[in-house]
Amino acid sequence: MSQITPPPGPPVVVAVSPPRKKYARSSVTGFFASTALIRGLLAVIFVIIFTATCAVALVRASNWTEVKEILDVVFPAEIALLGSAVGYYFGSK
Repeated sequence: MSQITPPPGPPVVVAVSPPRKKYARSSVTGFFASTALIRGLLAVIFVIIFTATCAVALVRASNWTEVKEILDVVFPAEIALLGSAVGYYFGSK
C-alpha cells in the first residue's frame, strides 16, 4: 500500500465554522405581521360595508330624494361606529 503524500507548498488551512444556532421564530414578528393583516382586512371590510350601504340605498329607493333620506338616516350611525373602530385599530399604530 502506498501512502498519500501532501502536495508541495504551504499547508492548506480548512476553516470550520461552528454550527449555527436554530433560532425560534419570534412571536413579536408574528404579532406585527398578524396585526398588519388584521388592519388590512378591517380596511377592506369597512369599504365593503360602505359600498353595500350605498348599493342598498340605490336599490330600495325609486328616486334621488329617497336615496338621500335613506343615507341621511344610515350614514351618520355607520360613520360613527366604523370611525370609532378605525380610530381604535389604526390609531394605536
